[in-house]
Amino acid sequence: MDASAEISRLIEESRALERRGEIAAAIQCATQAGNLARSQADTEGECRALNALAYAHIRLAHYPQARQFCQQILELAGPESPARVDALLNLGICAGETDDLVALENFARQAVDLSRQIGYDRALARGLHALSCMVYMPRGQFDLALSMDEEALKILQTRAQPDQAWGPLLTMSFVHWLTGQTAQARELLAKLRQAVAPGSLGDGYWHYLQANLSLEAGDVESARTLFACTLSIAEANGISENLFIARMGLSRLHRSLNDLPTALAWSTEALAIVRRSGYLHLQAQAMIEHSRASWGLGDMAAAE
Repeated sequence: MDASAEISRLIEESRALERRGEIAAAIQCATQAGNLARSQADTEGECRALNALAYAHIRLAHYPQARQFCQQILELAGPESPARVDALLNLGICAGETDDLVALENFARQAVDLSRQIGYDRALARGLHALSCMVYMPRGQFDLALSMDEEALKILQTRAQPDQAWGPLLTMSFVHWLTGQTAQARELLAKLRQAVAPGSLGDGYWHYLQANLSLEAGDVESARTLFACTLSIAEANGISENLFIARMGLSRLHRSLNDLPTALAWSTEALAIVRRSGYLHLQAQAMIEHSRASWGLGDMAAAE
């Protein structure tokens, strides 16, 4: 196998490992690809490897490292390079997850425009999905969120990579759950189940959403099992979002059972995770859950 083919193989392997939640192995593969590309003076290959490395670090909430890799790409990549588009998207994710929605929207729209210009469908779908899940959904603009992800899903299914369809399916399921459209949420979750890899970020979210639907339907035992699975997936893959939602779910479960000290403990852990990452949108969710548990325990000052 020549060097170029080996670089591509390592990058694809890194992406596959990241999708399965094997983040340490994904970082190792991307690092190997980058080292090989540099030794071959393969600038485009190096940029692709740096993007894979940046995205894996994003999953661990290592935003300074991810930004550093993206800045290297912007210095190396040509003005119409696909790697430049991916770097813009990764910078957008970093901005969104550290509470700068204006910068996120700017990066995502730049990426969408450039991906359309160069015919890079995979990145076009990613950009639309970023706008849906990181701009419109946090702002409560649910119709816009659904519209962006419906378009992203159409692109992925017809022109790009169907294995990436789990992202739009996840956000659409989440929006329907948040807005009380249970039947639509369950329908999309059935499709999501077929699209996610076991142990991945999407798998953690699938269990979390199913658990919440079960809890709201009064099926506490199913909810308990599903939240426990969410926690197991999170502890195995170490992805910050999965670690957070697992603890939020378990807090909600124990609060519904009137086990308020345990609910408070889980919400305290959830809040600690997102305080480290700087993701204020999720910090707000954790604060609400924490205050509900405190209120239930009669600690009105802490709740306030």
